Amino acid sequence: MQIWLWLNLRFHLYMLGHPSDEFIRIGSVVRPHGLSGEVVVSVDVDIDIDQANNLNSFEIFYVKNERGDFIPMRVERSQVVFKNNQFSFFVKFVQVSTRETSEALKGRDVFLLSDDLEIGGEKESYIDYELTSEEGESYGLVTDVIDNPAHPILEISGEKGRILVPFVETYIISVDDEEKRIIGKNIEYLMQL
Repeated sequence: MQIWLWLNLRFHLYMLGHPSDEFIRIGSVVRPHGLSGEVVVSVDVDIDIDQANNLNSFEIFYVKNERGDFIPMRVERSQVVFKNNQFSFFVKFVQVSTRETSEALKGRDVFLLSDDLEIGGEKESYIDYELTSEEGESYGLVTDVIDNPAHPILEISGEKGRILVPFVETYIISVDDEEKRIIGKNIEYLMQL
């Protein structure tokens, strides 16, 4: 009982340093993913691909509970996915280890501290990232990112020459910032052009 009171007091003291207007809603938990407690979070804010991939670098997200409190959730791992012209990401929180626990998060809003999310901030660059197939076949390195009103276009230079790859779900599956790798699909069609 005393431990619970101590944890509750620590949480409320922590929250005193973070008024609710310092949080930005980035999306909500859509559903559980798998059996180990991973969840799918749909991203609702208007962000570009670089900012979406930056979500992988956050160590703490905040989930709003029934009372409206912002509960800090430590991230064990996450992966951003671009599907159906929308960003979402798989996230495994340290505190959530079963599918039943992840079911309880379904429909909960997910937040970041406003200082952490710079909407319209400086973009990261994909220069020197390697474009590969799902099987690991290398198509080459990104030598330029061309700004295009519809979507960015990656210029890839490899053994088979130079190709331009639109940064859309038809050709891009995911981005791994740690490995500096972009996993693509249908690239062979672009090589024939």
